[in-house]
Amino acid sequence: MSQGVFVGRIIPFLLLGLWSGCASDPRGPRAEFSRASAGAAHYSVAVNPELSILRAKVCFDGEAPEALVPIVSDAKRFLLEAYGPEGERLPSEGKISLNGVSAGGCVRYVIDLMRASRGSRFALRQNRALLIAQTLWLWRPDPAPVDEPATIRFKLPSDYRVATAWPGQRGRFILDGSAFREQATVVIGAFRLETISLSDEESSNEKTSPSDPSAATTHSSPTSVAQLAILDGHVEAGREGVKRWISEAARAVSGIYGEFPVSRLLVAIVPIGEGFRPVAFGLVRRGGGASVMLLVHGNAKTEELVGDWTAIHEFVHLATPHLRRQDAWISEGIATYYQEVLRARADLQSPLQAWRNLDRGFTRGRRVATGRTLRQEARDMHRTGAYRRVYWEGTFFALELDVRLRTHRASSSLDRVIQENRKTFQSRPVVWKGTELLSSFEQIAGPRGFERLYEQQARGRDFPDPDPLFRRLGLVRNRDGELEFDDDAELAHVRDAIMSGLQ
Repeated sequence: MSQGVFVGRIIPFLLLGLWSGCASDPRGPRAEFSRASAGAAHYSVAVNPELSILRAKVCFDGEAPEALVPIVSDAKRFLLEAYGPEGERLPSEGKISLNGVSAGGCVRYVIDLMRASRGSRFALRQNRALLIAQTLWLWRPDPAPVDEPATIRFKLPSDYRVATAWPGQRGRFILDGSAFREQATVVIGAFRLETISLSDEESSNEKTSPSDPSAATTHSSPTSVAQLAILDGHVEAGREGVKRWISEAARAVSGIYGEFPVSRLLVAIVPIGEGFRPVAFGLVRRGGGASVMLLVHGNAKTEELVGDWTAIHEFVHLATPHLRRQDAWISEGIATYYQEVLRARADLQSPLQAWRNLDRGFTRGRRVATGRTLRQEARDMHRTGAYRRVYWEGTFFALELDVRLRTHRASSSLDRVIQENRKTFQSRPVVWKGTELLSSFEQIAGPRGFERLYEQQARGRDFPDPDPLFRRLGLVRNRDGELEFDDDAELAHVRDAIMSGLQ
């Protein structure tokens, strides 16, 4: 697929306001796997040089499951055929039946990658590289084995490689349960692959051999690292500029935790031609590991990329749990709030500019309200296009949380509760309810009426007026309607602490 075709597809897609553009796709599979005695599945995946056909071989430890099933229903359209251990055709109407496959047996199936990449908004081609979600070609055992991670190996043409967030070693990747529930970004083909540190200013220039594509995935260093999968295409900032951009964004987000939220990250950089802003689009995926896709305009200069909010926004998502679709306004609000706050803390914009950006966002959010509740808007915004209200009303909610926490006790803040909630949500890699997140915050910080505030906001049909809170924070409007500082206000110290990172 050419750049022009891809851009033509993605821009209308953005305008529809699919909220998963900045979070893991909420419409992905949520099925709870059955419990059974089937053994672990081991996949071997091969693609042809044209990246048009994928052939998978799946072998089982012990008993085979009853079937292989698609992770998402759309993937059924891309299955060409399936074969049993003796080469016999297997029934494959909606699922691949494994009746009669003996213990320790292997089966094969074939996927039309060309059709999958053309028929899905979650895939793109860039010269000899294919970026595609595993949900379009990875079929899962049903029922799934209990506590048995799957493995996968890729057999690729000699000059091809693979990049994914899945942990692995010597070309063998490990797939936990989330890799069969949520989308993961997988890049296959010819592209540049580099590794950088997300924990300090020194970045590694390590190049990964195409014959060992997972070598950059496992590191002995305890610091956070990112693989950069840079697809073909011109970006004015150049390779070093792109690396600096990602490093600076990661360093800004590390200010919440004191370190980057995850130890391993895949960042897929996709040049898409010239545009009016540095980054056109960002997308977080969490299936089997953390990945971020960023669509970058070719005329973006280094300083423009470093000053842009998109990478920071996506990285902040990794500091909080994946919330269900109707509660997306909370996770998107936190990410949008911090995209402004963290840029001020990193001296990428002034504190006053950050407050003005928040205020302008609130105005944009208010303009697109449809009279529905915020919960309804979040659930349906990919259809209604009211994503600005969802993002920015969620941002106002995040600001309210931060102010309540900072006025509750001197050592409290939204930073602190997000940081202390980290172990809880990372030990529960499932989709959370908004009430669960706020309950966890209150257990950390003490009762602050968060769940009552949540219900009030979720059921509300009108965008809140930010001016009363602004005035308490010492943010008043000048003759032009722009915010200015009033240092005599009750909570002026809280206003300044938010943008400086002080507790």
